[in-house]
Formats: sequence, structure tokens, C-alpha cells
Amino acid sequence: MKKWLITLIGLLITANSYALQVVEGSSDYQVVDVSLRDLNRITCSGGKLSKIIYSKEKGIMIQQVGSDFYVKVIPVEETDPFGRKKIVYKAKPTEVYAYCSGKVFSLILNPKDIPAETVVLKIRKTNRKEAESFEKANPYEETLLKLIKYAYKENIPPGYTAREVNRIVRDYQNLEVALKRVYTGDSFKVYEYILTAKLPVSLTEAQFLKLVSNPLAISIVKPSLSKGEVTRLLIVARNQNE
Repeated sequence: MKKWLITLIGLLITANSYALQVVEGSSDYQVVDVSLRDLNRITCSGGKLSKIIYSKEKGIMIQQVGSDFYVKVIPVEETDPFGRKKIVYKAKPTEVYAYCSGKVFSLILNPKDIPAETVVLKIRKTNRKEAESFEKANPYEETLLKLIKYAYKENIPPGYTAREVNRIVRDYQNLEVALKRVYTGDSFKVYEYILTAKLPVSLTEAQFLKLVSNPLAISIVKPSLSKGEVTRLLIVARNQNE
């Protein structure tokens, strides 16, 4: 394997994992799916999330932690015809107004029976100068590591844009490879893949060198999978459109 290729096995495997939705600035209401049972996160990309306005009567709770807001659907206790009590989560869409970098995002939170979600609020623009500044702020190898960490935590690196793809790109006998998301900056791109094992499999970085052009750093979160298990593959590559 070439010396310039940084490989990271199981990077930050103890970190919390959220699914990611990117919401760009718009004057219209935008529907975002949130978890019905788990804790969801709303964050302002590259700015300050100063305030969120919502109706508590709609059955949700929102708490600020630093520049993030966490959203939880509040369950209710109901009694069935036999007098038995049970906890029920009601999937009622809720309007939320979030102030991100001075802009109001009008959101409709749509609770679903899915894992925890991260909702990233992003002003509609690509800031290549900010991305270039981020990329040159540290030594080359450290920048690649930072990009991997940002993508692993499903945070958008400063100045970067995130594009959802969700497309199967390789379908092998023992493994399915789906491109989930691409983060684009000035000099680099970060590709996030979802790997699903059809059979027990042991993975190596070398298997995925040809997925993208000019790979610079690769991380497989969990290299050994049982049948049906899923893991993530992160690749940093040179941005060909720089």
C-alpha cells in the first residue's frame, strides 16, 4: 500500500452515531424525519443556532446543549379497555422554527419509527474560502484525520457541502457497497459508504482503493462482519474539480 495512504481501522467506534439529514435554507416549510423513540439532534452548520420556537403542547421536548438542540418525542400513558396501562409514542408532525446564523428555518418534524437523526441546518452556499482555510490550518496528515473524524460523527467540515446519494455502487456475492453521502470542500472530498455483509466477511482497506480516484485516507469502522451486519467506510480523496 502506498505510503501516502492513511488507513484508520475502527476510528472513534465509541462515538454516538446518528443518521444525517441536511436542510438548506429556504423560505418554504421543509419536512424532516426524526426518530419517534430516540433522541434527535438539530445543529447549525458553520454558524450559531441561537433559538428554537415550538409548541410544547405538540408533545415534544427540546433542550439546548451548547450550539446543538436535542429533540425528544414525549410518550404518553394510555389505558386500554381492560384497564392495562401502556406507554404510547404518537407520531404527530410538529412545526419548529430554528434560528441558524440569523436565518429562520421553518421545519416540520415528522416522527417515524427510525433510529436517532441529526438534522443539519445549512445556509445555501458553498464557502470554498472557508474550506480552503480549514484544509490548510493543520499539517496535511492531520487534516485528513480531521476530515475522517468529521464524517464519522456526521458533522459537515467547515466550508464543505454534503450531498446525499444513497445508491448501491457494488453488489458482490458476500458484500453490498452503497454510497451514502459525499462531503465536498476545496481540495478534498469525503465519501461515506455503507457496507452490508451477505456472508461472514473480513474487510481490508486495499479492497476499496478503486472505489474513488486518488484516495488519500481510508477508515473501516468495523472490519469483521457477520452475515447481515452493517458498517461504514470513509474515504478521503483529492477533489478533481478543485
